[in-house]
Amino acid sequence: MTPNDLLDLPGPKKLATAIATRVEHGHSVVLVLPDHLVEGGIANAFLDRVASITNALFIEGGDPESTAVDQVVDAIGADGSWVPSMDPWRSLAEWRSFRGFRVLLRSWKHHFATVLPTWHSILMGTPHEPADRPVVIFAVRTSDVADIRLDRLGDVFLDVVWWWGVIDRLDTEVFLFSSLERPRHQLDTAVISEVTGWDLTLAHSLGTSWDGDVQTLARAVKNHGTTRPVQMEVDEQLLRGSFSRRNPPDRAISAWNAGVIDMWGGRPRLAAWLPQAAASLDKALWQAQSKVLLPYIEDERQRLERLFTSRASRDVLRDLAADRDGILELGPMRHAVRSRRVTLAPDERESLDLLTSVRNDLAHSRPVQPDALRQLIKKLGIS
Repeated sequence: MTPNDLLDLPGPKKLATAIATRVEHGHSVVLVLPDHLVEGGIANAFLDRVASITNALFIEGGDPESTAVDQVVDAIGADGSWVPSMDPWRSLAEWRSFRGFRVLLRSWKHHFATVLPTWHSILMGTPHEPADRPVVIFAVRTSDVADIRLDRLGDVFLDVVWWWGVIDRLDTEVFLFSSLERPRHQLDTAVISEVTGWDLTLAHSLGTSWDGDVQTLARAVKNHGTTRPVQMEVDEQLLRGSFSRRNPPDRAISAWNAGVIDMWGGRPRLAAWLPQAAASLDKALWQAQSKVLLPYIEDERQRLERLFTSRASRDVLRDLAADRDGILELGPMRHAVRSRRVTLAPDERESLDLLTSVRNDLAHSRPVQPDALRQLIKKLGIS
């Protein structure tokens, strides 16, 4: 998977646009990125895009003899109006040549942690027109700003944005559709999406190697996990307690940096290949099956209802439809057929039995068993 495979998805595009909107209004931004994206090169690729759409100077950094302010001044072009002082960041903000400029700095290339708590107050003394206000996009790793309470930084002219919940359900589905050379069965795609969540590396692995048999799914997920060792202990109680949609709680920062937890589908999700996530596999499988199968089951129920109605007596219909808003459910219809109050052809009885069994499983949060699943897919023509 290349950085572009990730960055072309709706979620990262939405985040880049949100940052650009803040910058356009004259706001500086602290963008908090997890270590695994920095180490994998995805963070730099994303920041390239942010710099491009915000027209910000991407300050490369890396010179240990030069401060972040020095590098910004050099990039803009020092002239006679630049006068350094004991408070270089305030001097930078007040520097006439810096007005209206936008720059992007990275904490793994520049040392600027000490200015973050005071940057908003420095900006309060600068011109208030967005076009004149200097803007800095501070891309940070939590390890580089460990002494800073990032949750307390946001202010009038300084916004804090986290890479948290950026990859969501739509992103996973779009990724699977666009990245696989051979389209998968829609149920396979739904299962892969629900099981993997935000973990696109696992999604690609299952999309290209999993055989589609629910009995081999757990092994395929586990095998993928052996290729991604985690250098940390993941607490089994990590998902307990509240989670914000805005940023990970302190107890989850290490796991988030390691790339084993993120927000997806409105709730926190551990990487599916972790031993601690094994118990949630059946739930994800059930959710995927419910999403795909229930509409087909309902269509077939309606067909059987029409057939059943044409053959049942008024007394039977009155008994079965009472207190159900006139809808004939699968269970009561099957009971009427089995008690010989209504006669159906053998293949119709078989369909009624199969649908009743499958729907009961799904209604009780149980994944459909492999044999029943194969029969259902064949009978209803699910492709």
